[in-house]
Amino acid sequence: MRQMKMDGLNTIPIDYDAYYIPALVKEFRPLVFKDEQGYCAILGSDLQTGVLGCGKTAILALTEWEVALKKRAQRVADDDLTNYIKDTIAASKWTIW
Repeated sequence: MRQMKMDGLNTIPIDYDAYYIPALVKEFRPLVFKDEQGYCAILGSDLQTGVLGCGKTAILALTEWEVALKKRAQRVADDDLTNYIKDTIAASKWTIW
């Protein structure tokens, strides 16, 4: 699974081990960046095909990202990212649902 390139992005460091970080975020560690409209979290190679969540804060972006990831995991689609998500959740030590 390819992750979006960070070139030119204002990336935000996230402490993925913090107690308030949801299990899915800890497992997948999406890239978080700030743009002119707020914060976004992404997993995948680009904004169009990746799992994306945006919000006014980094935490809100991660919350929206988690919702989008759960929707993506329920898709029947057979693309690399969806398969990666499903495989990772199946092998995860976390209770996701």
